[in-house]
Amino acid sequence: MIFNITISRKVSARALALAALLFAPAYAYGCGFDGLSGNRLAALHPRSIHVAFAIRDAVDEGITPASVLNPIVPGSAGYWRAVGRLQSLHARLAASAREQAATPPISVLFIDSNLWARFHVADGRVTVSVHTPGAEAGDAEIITSEAIVAELLANHVPIVVALERGLIEVRGDNPAQAQEWLRSALTLDPKTSAVSQVEHRGLLLFGKPKMK
Repeated sequence: MIFNITISRKVSARALALAALLFAPAYAYGCGFDGLSGNRLAALHPRSIHVAFAIRDAVDEGITPASVLNPIVPGSAGYWRAVGRLQSLHARLAASAREQAATPPISVLFIDSNLWARFHVADGRVTVSVHTPGAEAGDAEIITSEAIVAELLANHVPIVVALERGLIEVRGDNPAQAQEWLRSALTLDPKTSAVSQVEHRGLLLFGKPKMK
């Protein structure tokens, strides 16, 4: 007896995404830009697959453009593009920090490249370290993709929708405070002086800041 089995494009894409993660080494994953700076490893977050499925669903339903599923730009060009987007996010977070009751340290994971970055307040200003090995103890964790952050920064997708749809997940310690800070930052007008005047002296391109 012969059975005809039809698999929808959506289910097939989900199965392929899940298989790619399940058959990858489970212990650690290198950042997608690691050819630039050696083989530093960052742990893949257990919620990455859920965020990936949420992004796929958002594309299928027309909430986000299909371009958010495009592969990352490899090598240094892709790394510097990601850094630029993290700088823009840094400016928003720094501009809204004074209005927050609490500004917990936040580690951000881009699931499309496995690139981690960490935002925290030091000496009265928000510092960002890019290409960190992962979240530290006590950090809130934001799991999303570079492409979704780009959509948020361009005001193409409201932060409320991104959170409700699972395009961004906030985990780890102090998630409610981190989510409120992120929500406040991404509703700011990027053309306001509070955002445009943020300096990036707190930017570290590789790893933790050195403590004096």
